[in-house]
Amino acid sequence: MLAAGALHSSAETGTGCGVGLAWLVFDAAPGTRLTSVERDPDRARIAAEFFRGCPNVVIFHGDWQRVEEHGFHDVLVLDGGGQAKGDGAADPVRLLAAGGTVVIDGFTPAATWPPRLDGPPTSLDRTGSKTPNVEPQSYASQ
Repeated sequence: MLAAGALHSSAETGTGCGVGLAWLVFDAAPGTRLTSVERDPDRARIAAEFFRGCPNVVIFHGDWQRVEEHGFHDVLVLDGGGQAKGDGAADPVRLLAAGGTVVIDGFTPAATWPPRLDGPPTSLDRTGSKTPNVEPQSYASQ
């Protein structure tokens, strides 16, 4: 739904296998430029090959900051960098068009509970529980 609101440009960091980019492409308005950057050269090459029939899609190999090379974006999805997890934080003023939207995918797969990233858990994670104490219905409504 967010991609449909991008009139000129959408960008994402972390192309990966191209799943998130495919969602953007599927709902993008005609003529919207879609830019994605992937730091793994093999994944970047594979994704570029997959999207080669989409003239409005460009996939770059490199650091997430390469999204800056392509101006202001109506939608910016930070999935593979730019979320301030040790590799810098994206600057919305430099990356977004007026009225643009940033989507921050902060999910980092965890092998333990509570999940940890560079330090102790946040106050929300200090339950001491091995599993989250969340009712599925209440979680879905949030």
